Amino acid sequence: MTEYEIKLSRDHFLINDGNVWLLVDTGGNKSFCETGQITLCGKRFPVSTYVQFYAHVDAEYVSHNVGERVSGLIGMDILSRFAIKFDLPAGKLTFGCPTDGLTQVSPGAGSGFVSMNMTINGHQAHVLLDSGAPTSYVSPFLTEGLQSIGTKIDFSPLTPNSPFETPIFEFPAIFAGNDFTMQAGHLPNELERQVSSFGFDGAVGFEVLSRFPLVIANGCVWV
Repeated sequence: MTEYEIKLSRDHFLINDGNVWLLVDTGGNKSFCETGQITLCGKRFPVSTYVQFYAHVDAEYVSHNVGERVSGLIGMDILSRFAIKFDLPAGKLTFGCPTDGLTQVSPGAGSGFVSMNMTINGHQAHVLLDSGAPTSYVSPFLTEGLQSIGTKIDFSPLTPNSPFETPIFEFPAIFAGNDFTMQAGHLPNELERQVSSFGFDGAVGFEVLSRFPLVIANGCVWV
């Protein structure tokens, strides 16, 4: 097993490979780094210097939006090769963590995504686990009848309207048998359609990862 200390910047997960800071993003399919390679757990992975199809998404773009100088992003093309324990209370990200004795809380999403099941405002929901999401998002039907408690500004390279403003809702949620109060917003229409097209009822990130240590392995979540 290999441990990395977690550094938070605007609720984004950053780790240092010994030379550069990198954003850990389970919601991203493709990794990139301005050096053309990423070193993780002693292994070198050749990567692009920007996100394919989104040439503007490079180290400068990410650094500006996360509020910290980073050299690149580690996406699921690399992360999926490892079983990874997210343990923010301990401040650690552990690669090569076994799942023995743990309980699987998702059926697996396929297509390179990480999924999990949870209860959101009384509804059973299947959501994308996105460590690159400081703000969680749920489908509008899950917040029907609720009043917004405020708004947040967020960004996404997948929408031309970035940065965008979203209303924030608060509601009860249950994850792996644990009750807690959750806050989430609504994605812009084009992003909502993309998320729902993969069968997800939302994208959950820091809201869950900050509370519950969990392991990601083979596209599934274990606790």
